[in-house]
Amino acid sequence: MSIGGAIGEIKSENPSLEQVVIENIHAEIDISIEIDEDVYEESTLSGVGGLISKVFDNYQIINSSYNGDINTQATCSGLVLYFDSKFQSVIKNSWAKGNYECRSAAGFVGTLGKSIVKDSFSRSTIVSSNDLSLSSPTFTVGFIGEMNHEDGIIENVYFHGNVTSFAGFAGFAGFAGFAGFAAGLVGKVEAGSIKNSFVVSEFIQGNNSNTNRMIGLNLNGPGQIINNHFYSGGICYTSFNQTPCPPELNGIPQGSINYFYNTANSPLLSWSFSNNPWNEAIMDFPYLTN
Repeated sequence: MSIGGAIGEIKSENPSLEQVVIENIHAEIDISIEIDEDVYEESTLSGVGGLISKVFDNYQIINSSYNGDINTQATCSGLVLYFDSKFQSVIKNSWAKGNYECRSAAGFVGTLGKSIVKDSFSRSTIVSSNDLSLSSPTFTVGFIGEMNHEDGIIENVYFHGNVTSFAGFAGFAGFAGFAGFAAGLVGKVEAGSIKNSFVVSEFIQGNNSNTNRMIGLNLNGPGQIINNHFYSGGICYTSFNQTPCPPELNGIPQGSINYFYNTANSPLLSWSFSNNPWNEAIMDFPYLTN
């Protein structure tokens, strides 16, 4: 079972090196689905995507969004449930907003394979199932559920919101194994890179002791986790090994959320502003031109 708020599955019968562009697709709808627990089998390909359920082959998704709430016993994600390609597909200049309460939940993409997500954001509240009898692992994440390919890339993105898990959680890219993992930026990364991104959250909560601010389970080493920041409760942390940010940068204390409003500060300093695609907001996080 897979359901998308606007589009179900996208797959080309004759994939080629030429990318197919899908742009300006927007869904503003609440999705509530009850499933039969006796017949439902959880996998990376089953569940609900707020905009699109599954994308295969060579596509670009540009200037697209989902705005709404999702409630289901299945896995869900804000924009796309499953995103993979033989040719490295791309999502860019896109966003998701809403409240997602699902068996496993991700704010933007559930599973990211050989694909790129860049210049995008999720501003969401994420809650996972409280059914601790589930045999399948559960991820509860602000942005990406799991990354599993060396050419998978997350770049210039952010998550703002709260995450609550009853079986392990992560704030940015996350995966809860049998013991469960908790992190602010990345949960399970089998391969790929994450750079120039940030998380701002009042709380990220789980029910186990395997809690880290940025990385839940990183099987790819620290070399591909570059210039990412996590902020909560007046404290800022950066880098893979979660060292505190400097006490002050560009005259702004790290204890102030205003730090992420200023495009002169890292990681925003590495982003593209001047209306392409990011814009600097007044006393708020950056917004996209679309």
